[in-house]
Amino acid sequence: MLQRQILKLLPPALNSSQQCRHIWWWGHDTPEDQARRIKAEEDKKMIKWEEPNSELSDIIDKGQNKFYAPARIVAEENAMSNGYSPERFNMIDWFSFTTHPYLARIDNRQFYHQYKRQKGYQKLVDSQRFSRDRLIALGPDLAAAHFLLARGCRVKFTCHPDWTEPFQRYDHSHVPHTYVPGFNLEGIEAQDSQLIYEGFSTLRNLQHLKHLDVSYSPHIDAWCLDRITGEYSDTLQYLDLSGCESLNWNGIESIWRLTRLKTLVLRDLEHIVDLKMLCLLILDVLPDLEIQGVDYLDTTLLEGSEHEHLIRDLFLSETKIRRNEDTKQAEN
Repeated sequence: MLQRQILKLLPPALNSSQQCRHIWWWGHDTPEDQARRIKAEEDKKMIKWEEPNSELSDIIDKGQNKFYAPARIVAEENAMSNGYSPERFNMIDWFSFTTHPYLARIDNRQFYHQYKRQKGYQKLVDSQRFSRDRLIALGPDLAAAHFLLARGCRVKFTCHPDWTEPFQRYDHSHVPHTYVPGFNLEGIEAQDSQLIYEGFSTLRNLQHLKHLDVSYSPHIDAWCLDRITGEYSDTLQYLDLSGCESLNWNGIESIWRLTRLKTLVLRDLEHIVDLKMLCLLILDVLPDLEIQGVDYLDTTLLEGSEHEHLIRDLFLSETKIRRNEDTKQAEN
């Protein structure tokens, strides 16, 4: 009886069994709602290819910078650029927020130091997030230059013969703050830098990059090198990976993608297993590549044979390489 009286008081537009069901069962899932939610979850798992709307059409040639990415990867990068996303929340984040790990200095020092390392790395991730506004205002080359110069790296533009030094405090006047045609990034020197995987999201669409030096960078690992070899496979000619302690053999073997690579420097990488074998395998794919820092040839096997003259040729080529390096350092 009470239900009939309420139906009489409702407006004609709401006087239906379907809408009445929503009123009476407010806060509960209907079978239609459950099916809709299941379909939405299944759609997230599917790879849907989409072309992002390019807001740089007035700045960049759309035909050269158009790319396709899975919808879930685009959503992930949007979450990285916009900050916190509720869809990525989990209970571990909640417990790390509600607990006080500083008390672990007394109870569990190992946990405390691990927490400090995680917090330090999280600060790096937050500081190197992709900035959509910076890309729209500057274009890919100048946006990457501002990102690198602010972190103590050097860059070289095709329109300037000299290297551009890192930003000094209150002095950013030597690099344009708006898009200027002709400022194409040609070289990057990021020795002993704090670049991480997330930072390479800003270093995209650098179609003129030929020189890359990330030597002695502690966070350069196989994931970073996979992104480097995939992004600059058609342009990069010089790559220096010396002293990257987080790098392993899995990252070195991806260098075969760099089809135009001429010089590869691999000094102070004794922790990588079978590095000499990896160099020989890379040379099998890239026979014109010059690898420095690794003695992958056993010249003792040539002594006393008919090919002993190759030892002299090798010595002369190494001497020439050292002279060229000394000349470049003197010019810089």
